[in-house]
Amino acid sequence: MAVPKDVRMVGSQIPLSYPAASRMAFGAAVVGSGLTAGSETIKAVTAENSILGFADKRKFVRSGGYDGFYEQYEEVAIVDDFARALVTPNGADLNIDMNDFLEVAALGDGSTSPHGILEEAGSAAGGTFTVATVAKALESVSMGSKSYKVPASDVAVSDKTVTMDAGAIAAMGIEVGDYILLEDLNGACQMNKVASLTATVIGLVIPSTVVLVHNNSDLVTRLYQCRVKVVK
Repeated sequence: MAVPKDVRMVGSQIPLSYPAASRMAFGAAVVGSGLTAGSETIKAVTAENSILGFADKRKFVRSGGYDGFYEQYEEVAIVDDFARALVTPNGADLNIDMNDFLEVAALGDGSTSPHGILEEAGSAAGGTFTVATVAKALESVSMGSKSYKVPASDVAVSDKTVTMDAGAIAAMGIEVGDYILLEDLNGACQMNKVASLTATVIGLVIPSTVVLVHNNSDLVTRLYQCRVKVVK
């Protein structure tokens, strides 16, 4: 008897599914949302310690649109056990070690811009469980201070490129298709993705929704994927 090609392997699961309240990246931590009256929707986490799971890429993601993102009202596949999560060093010279605890990162001014990105729990300690812990790392991820840089010039809302200092992109190890974070340290942040690269210019998949001022040390940060176990 032939084995079906779509058989799921050990460690996988049939995901939950809810419509998105707004755009979100694959791998983002998600929670329930009340943005759409009368329907159950989900959104990326901003700074909460109770998550449904992580947005997962599945075959029914439509073609076109912003590659690597679910769009508003699209059905989002959610895994709530083992997942690949997006993680950040959050402006510190940090790495993630296997078995570290992870919590939702406090980014920008810590208020708006749902993002669903994780960082080490407990003021970057990672080894101690905290009440804000949402996941546990199942692998080590090398990040470090090379992962974030100040742009070489200001970035305005609707800009489609970010100019970096010579050598910065190479040092960050950024490649086309990587997720990045545009972070106004005094305001909002935006999840984005690399559409194109030159030695000094990052082309964005989504036009910028934030203002970056290089004299204010606002950051462009490379994001990483980490295999995690959801902590309930």
